[in-house]
Amino acid sequence: MIEPSSFTRPVEKRVALHYHTGHPQSDLDWQNTRTILQAIPGLELVDIANPAALGRHCTPKWIGKVGRPNWQRAISCILDEAKAADVDVVATIYHSCHREICQAEAQYPFAIVNYISLLGEAMGIEYPDVYKHFKHQADPAAAFREVEAYVRANGLSPDRVREVLSHAFGPKSETDASNPS
Repeated sequence: MIEPSSFTRPVEKRVALHYHTGHPQSDLDWQNTRTILQAIPGLELVDIANPAALGRHCTPKWIGKVGRPNWQRAISCILDEAKAADVDVVATIYHSCHREICQAEAQYPFAIVNYISLLGEAMGIEYPDVYKHFKHQADPAAAFREVEAYVRANGLSPDRVREVLSHAFGPKSETDASNPS
């Protein structure tokens, strides 16, 4: 049971949920996430369809099984339905989904956040989505400049970090189905 006293402020937003269904664990995950979001004062949960054909998560494995073009069409339909429902936010459950779709908010009139951000907001905890910031920036060199002090302070390999940032935030080939994000 979620205690209302856990929340320090209302979150006055209309929220649609990007979820996965058709597998026992993912069904349980999205039902539990709905329960959490429905407990947040001020938050209006708007139901939109999410096809079971998307598999268990938006990960390279499942996107590969569906086929990236089919996956992209399904995600576009979900986001278009959210736009038609006039939501303020599309909340993702899984971090893999967030990594795959967060940059799409540049083409839509709503934010795309992980549901934990909404929970944190209701509890008075807000933290910037650095991953989404880097994804929108699409500039691995700029991302490295922002994290370089942490890289050096923690004794990480600058070359390895640049490689990871390039893979995660560099230009992508639309035909490369193996590229996860």
